[in-house]
Amino acid sequence: MRKEKFEKKEEPITFLTKFSQVEDYADGATLSACKTLYEKGICSFCSNFREDNYYTDICCYFNSLSDENKEILYRLLKEKSDNYCIQKDSGFYGSLGESQEISANKPMQFIFGFSSFSKETPREEIDKKMNELAQVFKKQTFRQGVYTREEVLNNKHHQNNSMLWLNGYTEESNHSSNSDSNEQIAQNENLLYSKKYDMFFENLAVKSRYIESLYRQENETRTEEEIAQENGVFYSADKEMFFEHQHEYEYNVTPKDLAKVSEKEKIGSRIIRKFKNLIERIGEILR
Repeated sequence: MRKEKFEKKEEPITFLTKFSQVEDYADGATLSACKTLYEKGICSFCSNFREDNYYTDICCYFNSLSDENKEILYRLLKEKSDNYCIQKDSGFYGSLGESQEISANKPMQFIFGFSSFSKETPREEIDKKMNELAQVFKKQTFRQGVYTREEVLNNKHHQNNSMLWLNGYTEESNHSSNSDSNEQIAQNENLLYSKKYDMFFENLAVKSRYIESLYRQENETRTEEEIAQENGVFYSADKEMFFEHQHEYEYNVTPKDLAKVSEKEKIGSRIIRKFKNLIERIGEILR
């Protein structure tokens, strides 16, 4: 059997906003599985293989799973502990091994894959086996950085910070109460609120993934523009993002724009976030 050379991609963690971008970041042996996760609305953040023993894994955010998919994962952790595990997300990539106790108030990650393959194993076979591990999960809406009103009031939006695993680090307080309107909560917590979807979002990129997950089918053949047009939303090819409506796109301020302003004017990141959210809310009002 001919030994094949795998393509190893050394890429930083990047929030993808377009399905075709998966090919630019996923390692060759994990490409099909990463595509499957994207279409299912599950947020992966690292794919890996090692050339010495063909160890192969994918890391995903545990909180990106729907309740149904969390139940599937709980079962897999018991039945296939060699292939699935869950660990604390302290800002580093996890690896296959013993599962840790799940914390409800701190970020967790789950990892799936294979500890080794023969070096004679074709890439296509590893890609297929990795995809089989991803296929067991169900299609869901995208939930990483997406919150219901109840979740925000319970401070869930402050519990995805990997710094929470450091001794002495204090969880940021919630600034809202049950008497606040959704719009006021969004302003208090530096979040975006969509009346149409009745959900809160960390930013427009997260909202784009949420919108896409509502309408993108598995094994999708439509273009992003066709998906948007058929479902009454807007897709911007230059931003490579879905928007609730065109006004939201027209008043969008990109992270790149804000980074330039911040560097030039020495403006703090918290002020920058507030300014960005203000602009996005103006777009919401003017739709």
